[in-house]
Amino acid sequence: MRSLILLTALVGCQAGDAPAESIADSAPPWDAPVESIEADDLAAEPLAAVSASAPARAEMATEAAGAAVEPAPPLADRPAISPDAVAQDAALTSRLLRRSADLRVTTEAFDETLREARAVAGRYGGLIAGENGSAYDDGQAQSTLTLRVPSDRFDAALDALAALGTVESRSVSVDDVTGQIVDVEARLRAQRAAEARYVAFLAEAGSINEMLSVQERLDRVRADIESMESVARSLRGQVALATIRATFVGPATVPAPPPAPGVVARVVDAIALGWHGLLAVVLGVLPLWPLALIAAASVLAWRRYGPLWKRTPSAG
Repeated sequence: MRSLILLTALVGCQAGDAPAESIADSAPPWDAPVESIEADDLAAEPLAAVSASAPARAEMATEAAGAAVEPAPPLADRPAISPDAVAQDAALTSRLLRRSADLRVTTEAFDETLREARAVAGRYGGLIAGENGSAYDDGQAQSTLTLRVPSDRFDAALDALAALGTVESRSVSVDDVTGQIVDVEARLRAQRAAEARYVAFLAEAGSINEMLSVQERLDRVRADIESMESVARSLRGQVALATIRATFVGPATVPAPPPAPGVVARVVDAIALGWHGLLAVVLGVLPLWPLALIAAASVLAWRRYGPLWKRTPSAG
């Protein structure tokens, strides 16, 4: 049994390392008895076959590796990258983005939270663009702050505002305005070139009608230029400064009642009240002084001439 196993291994090794014809020639006939093959021959032949095929296998592996991996061409032979492609890649990586966010936060310390929210704008180099607040009958107050912060500090400022309370809603929008700005600036360059041509035409005008016609077109072009410049400034400003609309909701602060006045304060208030009352009476009587003068003159005349009227006999 052992001799049969060694014979099978010998045939397999020779089939992998030698041609088919040599294998057929060297293989013993199937009808030969197993006992005719010596154990020493079985042990020696596999070692010889392996040692003989090792250099051939190494050479085949080297050839296969050389065929699979080809050396890269030198840098001088590689195709050059065009400047237009570089400019296009740079334009794609430097997009002009307009960023904005809406945030709604609930808090238990409403006034303190508003003070901290206002401080966030200054802390991140921004400003408060608007503030709108209101109070409700249920004791709740609401205030909306509109902050403008630099775009590179937009995320940090938004996180700082969200940390002031419990976030109910948060949304961020990003608009790519690169195409709009490029379009406006291209039209602006064209209008400026037209302005320069009209200025040259105006200097060469030979009649008043020509001057008026050129001046009218020049005025229209300059008006378009001012409008486009305003749009370009607005778009670039929106890109430079991101907008955050933060709404804070919390319990309204009830103002504390004023302290009760002391005894001295109440005495002073009473004196002042009496003085004001006296002045009111005097000012109310002064308009009646003509009637007082007439009444006084009537009394004096009655006292002086009244007895004489009584002694005078009646006529008839």
